[in-house]
Amino acid sequence: MLEAAEIGSSLSREDYKKREPELRWELVQLQHRFKASKSSMIIVVEGDDRPGCDDVMNVLNAWMDPRFIETQAFGLPTDEERERPLFWRYWRALPARGRIAIFSTEWTLWTIAARMRGNIDEREMEHRTDQIRRFEKALADDGTVLVKFWLHISKRELKKRLKAGEKNPEELWRYRQEDKTIYKKYASGMAVVETILGKTSTAEAPWIAVESTCRRHRDITVAEAIRSVLRRCLDGDDAAAEKNAGGAKQVGATKRPETARRAAAPERQHDAHTVLDTVDLKLKIDDKRYEKQIVREQARLHRLALKAARKERSAVLLFEGWDAAGKGGAIRRLTAALNAQMYRIVPIAAPTEEERAHHYLWRFWRHVPRLGRIAIFDRSWYGRVLVERVEGFAAREEWQRAYAEINDFEEQLTDDRIVLCKFWLHIDKAEQLRRFKERRSTSYKRFKITEEDFRNRKKWNAYEVAANEMVARTSTPHAPWHLIAANDKNHARVEIVRIVADSLKEAL
Repeated sequence: MLEAAEIGSSLSREDYKKREPELRWELVQLQHRFKASKSSMIIVVEGDDRPGCDDVMNVLNAWMDPRFIETQAFGLPTDEERERPLFWRYWRALPARGRIAIFSTEWTLWTIAARMRGNIDEREMEHRTDQIRRFEKALADDGTVLVKFWLHISKRELKKRLKAGEKNPEELWRYRQEDKTIYKKYASGMAVVETILGKTSTAEAPWIAVESTCRRHRDITVAEAIRSVLRRCLDGDDAAAEKNAGGAKQVGATKRPETARRAAAPERQHDAHTVLDTVDLKLKIDDKRYEKQIVREQARLHRLALKAARKERSAVLLFEGWDAAGKGGAIRRLTAALNAQMYRIVPIAAPTEEERAHHYLWRFWRHVPRLGRIAIFDRSWYGRVLVERVEGFAAREEWQRAYAEINDFEEQLTDDRIVLCKFWLHIDKAEQLRRFKERRSTSYKRFKITEEDFRNRKKWNAYEVAANEMVARTSTPHAPWHLIAANDKNHARVEIVRIVADSLKEAL
């Protein structure tokens, strides 16, 4: 890949002056049209020409409208970032739809640097590059356009620049110790670069190698490539809009608003015997036994949670289940055993406008806890394959690919030594109806029941099919599902507190 970027390409000053004004004008026009797009764009600027990367980012901010560009160079991880999984800081920085971000020293360069320094072995490098491919594919599948540039100079050119910097003190500041290190380890370093670029150059996110010896050639090449990608994106949007408008004209329909339901995919018939059918809903604990057992398990959980905090082991607990299955009550029994500063409850409702403008996992990555803390999700990322699937808020291809995206997300959590407990609280239809009626007749519980709950109840079979497939496809060795019999609240609460305590004990 890099040999192709050592052919001696250059651009005369006259040609540069001719091409620059029109290119800059068109980039700004395309950028402003892109603001209305349902896509986002990430421009990655990396390379062994480190000063060149800084120059290119400055050029792009000068040639385009900087008000709608988010530029970020990821330095050494902060204390807050070191306490989360590797990709946490990248997820948080993702641009919203219609926005363009320029990233440097991102996930690929950090992997290259770690391998060159010997901080990771070949096996870990393979794992990292696999994570990068999955991360970039998830973004691309969600509509993010990735344009990745590697700015390359030959060893001879690097040596020339370093010598020039030594002779000219005014230029010396541009060259850092890392540039000298690149020169000293050029052959072995470029072998690592070639390997990792090859493994992370995919159909969704290919690397574009740019010869960086001539600055005019470099800047024009990068800008023209971005212009080309923006044109393709916008031409595709225009074609899709024209097709939709034509379809609407034929049937006399109006354009569907962004938040409207899509037509839900037909569901297969309810299986005769499913995973949820294996849950024994007759399990019960009488009140007297419950009082003893819940106090004992809460005390055990309290001791283990304090120990986990001291050892900087964090935890993520998520609760899914039928409406009125008792998620809130179970969470309250858990938090009663914890110090208030140790945990945070994250109630998940319909996504906000800001959240809809990002990948659906973005809002969950933001809540990954720091070391020694516990995040408790009252509903979770599984909404993608439950509510959004059944109600038609996600297209079939969106929720189908979500299983792999969720498994990858959870694997990253557990790889970072986060204790992950996933609970499905299961009740039958008769018990749900009884609890609905109880909520309606109890003044302080009426806020919990809405007409939406009764509407969802009519889709019980569809939700059961979705829940069964969810458990089957996302119960993994590193993140198994715990199916909780919740017809009896006493049994469910004791069982959940016990499982969390056992999970912390095993992790410690």
